[in-house]
Amino acid sequence: MGTIKTIATIVFSAITFSPTNADVIPLLSLDPAVDSAPVKFVEPANNKTWGYSFYVTSPIQVTYLGWNDTNRDGLSHSHQVGIWKDTTGMTSWPYIDGGQLVASATIPAGTAAELSGPWRRVAITPITLGVGGYSVGGQNNSNSLDNMVYMFPVGVADSRVTLGSFDDNVTGKDGFFPPGTDNGGWYALIGGVELGPMLFLERVPEPSAVFLCAAASAASLAACWHRRRANS
Repeated sequence: MGTIKTIATIVFSAITFSPTNADVIPLLSLDPAVDSAPVKFVEPANNKTWGYSFYVTSPIQVTYLGWNDTNRDGLSHSHQVGIWKDTTGMTSWPYIDGGQLVASATIPAGTAAELSGPWRRVAITPITLGVGGYSVGGQNNSNSLDNMVYMFPVGVADSRVTLGSFDDNVTGKDGFFPPGTDNGGWYALIGGVELGPMLFLERVPEPSAVFLCAAASAASLAACWHRRRANS
């Protein structure tokens, strides 16, 4: 019985004291200022909402919204960013019909917002996005120096997400609204993004080294205890 208690204590201690905080990562592993792509260019600055769609294949928790800080020296203007959920239930490109706003935030001008990589970001009340189609969009500014960069990336999205398409908004109306509405149109190129806006999500934490070591020790103790009982 003493051996069983020892094994239980080791495993419990590893679970209790191993790190439990998940990393927070951008949806896309991209830096618009330095990363290359098969197609990449800076969009004309205007007062319209630009964005891109994606499909969540396994639930994700979003904790921050952000905007591209081109030179990482502060934003020239504030930018409103939002996430919209598709309400049609579509499961194929472009995954979004405008949808319902489920989260939003204003990224302030200057350096008030935290810099994470190339993104100025602000925390939001954490929200879980279940399986389904979504879009993220943000309102640019006609005088903005914070580049809206179009990229056609490959293999940059979190593994729980499939990229949809992008909203090329040169002719839409001014304002903050769901990407692809109000004369902004989804462009027929799967996987493109307008950056601009970004969302951050919690990465599922991998087992810590402490936990793995403790689990191995517990397994070894259990095997020894089993052999001792078999030989007694």
